[in-house]
Amino acid sequence: MDYEIKKGNCTCEEEVYEATIEHGIIKSPHYPNSQSCDGRCVYIILPHPNKTVSLYTSSFEISSRASLIVYSLLEENGERIRIPHAKIRRPENYFYSFSEMSFPSFVSAKNAGFEVHFISHRMTHFTSFKISFDRNYEYDEVCGYPIVDIGMDETLVQLDHAFRAASGCVFMLRPKYPDLDEEDEMVINIGYSIETIASIRTRDENGKLTFGQLTSGPRSVVTSAHFVQIISHKTERTNGLYKMEKITAKIIKRGCDCGAGEFLIGNNNQTSVSIHSPGWPDLYCPQRNCKYSIKPFNSGVDNDKMAIFEVHVKAIIGTGDSFTIAHSDELIRSVAYKEVAEHYDTTFVVKQQTLLISYQSEDKYYRRFFEVNVTQKMIDPDCSCNFFNDKTFSSEGKMLNLSFPAHCAYIYCHFQFKDSRSYSPGSVLDFQLKGAVEGDKVIIKDARHEETYQSTQLNRMNRYDVFKESEFTFYRKHLPSEGNVEVFVNWTLTKSGGSCLSLMKLSVDVDKPLIIISPRYPSEYANNEKCKFLILAPDHCRLTLSIDEISLENFHDFVFIYDGNSTDGKLIKRYTSHITHEVLNISSSSVLIMFQTDQSISDRGFHITATAHYLRDLYDGDNSLTYALIALALVFIIAILLVIYVYEKYLAKDAPRIAIAHGAGGGDNFEAARDERNLGRDHTAL
Repeated sequence: MDYEIKKGNCTCEEEVYEATIEHGIIKSPHYPNSQSCDGRCVYIILPHPNKTVSLYTSSFEISSRASLIVYSLLEENGERIRIPHAKIRRPENYFYSFSEMSFPSFVSAKNAGFEVHFISHRMTHFTSFKISFDRNYEYDEVCGYPIVDIGMDETLVQLDHAFRAASGCVFMLRPKYPDLDEEDEMVINIGYSIETIASIRTRDENGKLTFGQLTSGPRSVVTSAHFVQIISHKTERTNGLYKMEKITAKIIKRGCDCGAGEFLIGNNNQTSVSIHSPGWPDLYCPQRNCKYSIKPFNSGVDNDKMAIFEVHVKAIIGTGDSFTIAHSDELIRSVAYKEVAEHYDTTFVVKQQTLLISYQSEDKYYRRFFEVNVTQKMIDPDCSCNFFNDKTFSSEGKMLNLSFPAHCAYIYCHFQFKDSRSYSPGSVLDFQLKGAVEGDKVIIKDARHEETYQSTQLNRMNRYDVFKESEFTFYRKHLPSEGNVEVFVNWTLTKSGGSCLSLMKLSVDVDKPLIIISPRYPSEYANNEKCKFLILAPDHCRLTLSIDEISLENFHDFVFIYDGNSTDGKLIKRYTSHITHEVLNISSSSVLIMFQTDQSISDRGFHITATAHYLRDLYDGDNSLTYALIALALVFIIAILLVIYVYEKYLAKDAPRIAIAHGAGGGDNFEAARDERNLGRDHTAL
């Protein structure tokens, strides 16, 4: 780093120790006297190509405004290159950041030296120091060369190796390419070691070296490729052998600019806008702060229509990233600072208005992106409903009856339900859509789970147990119905643990699956529950149960499945513990599911899908087997007849002749043949 020597009244000169000097001591002016002075003193220990330099600290005292700055020193092409290594302020405080600890010694690479700057101020506090140094060969586990040229391929910065000096190593990462673009970046991969921590430092917009975040464990960080420095050292101040982590780096050329920040929609028949995260489709851009606005252009809008924005968001938002969509006066969606990365693929509808999008990504290197598509649509006011986050119902519960004309090809309804009770055992959403068509969709979402019901499931009454805050969305995108559409929603608060009923009757139609879930699924069910679900299919039908998930306390909580409409029927199966992806074919048109829990320990519960099929489906399956058996029997019969035919035609008529031929050689054979012919005549006579 460039510096200007201001000696002030300190009685010191620039002290230079040549490579041939094996030992030495550097100390403050007036040492051991602690007299204060004002200025800067520089101590240079030149590098030796085959030796290391060790600095050993001793007792010293430095005032709060004075400091020692330690640089690693290199010589390349006749020029000296300084790499900031450590800073010492106050007694025994050697640190790389303000929270860093002190170290008893520093060790250089074999072909590096040190440069120490003593910056003093005239104060009443004592200001003095003494540091000794040695050159030696005996360090087998030395730091690598402090300047590492980084290219587009993975480049090794620090070996995974044993080391002694607690203060560790310092590296300056230098791009190989002189024509580096301003937006090019560097990916740094730091391996795993429980004994070391590392920090990555860059220069800020003013050229000042920033303090890196000291962290342990494996990670990848992306930063500007123009100036990068890495400090890697032991987690404690004491010297002793420990393992250094492996560090690699490479240059990435990406152009991670945010792009245009303002968009108009509705202008010149432009009815859609698409916004992508920086670096799209290269999805790793870190350390970005982008803001976008989407403004409606209302010229030529049909006054008989209502203008809306359909917003589709697809994103992976990292743990330290934030992503927000808002309109002029209210937040719509916000994702920030979470334990795990969030994956989003969702659609919502708002009234036409200015939309504001804000995106910030942290410096860590992992897959992240967002894609926002906004489409302007003009709909009939008769087809309008409650748009996203426009209406919220609170703890008194709510019943909704909505009706839409048959010509409505686009409908979007969204309601929020919030239970404000301090203790909330839960709530239930019952809903039905009369006149649902193919493509209609209902999505119920809460903090625990999201469930989607398609058009074939909507014409009957459905029930879903929801958490304290839940959302109900009905979405029709492009098809009108043959008649009016009626939407019924009933949100009910439960008064006791769960919403378990002694008996719940549910009907399932042919090829229209029915979802049955335990109370509170997928959150923990309540204790001491006994619920019964009677599943009824139309006459002349059979049932199929798809066991999507059963998660219960093993040997204590159970799901029983009975044939028929009561527990007196045949027990088809008993479940406990954890089961997924199992199918039960039921021969009858009714089945009883009983859910029973004990007084302690809960789990997720169950999720079962029931489907009804005509009985002929079962017969069709049996006929296939019957036809196969019949065909096999016919083949067997034909084979037997063929054997008999061959024997009669080619073998049976030659048997007497063969016997006579053998008889020519002896009387016994001849007599046997004659007796056989006589026996044949006798049978004929009879």
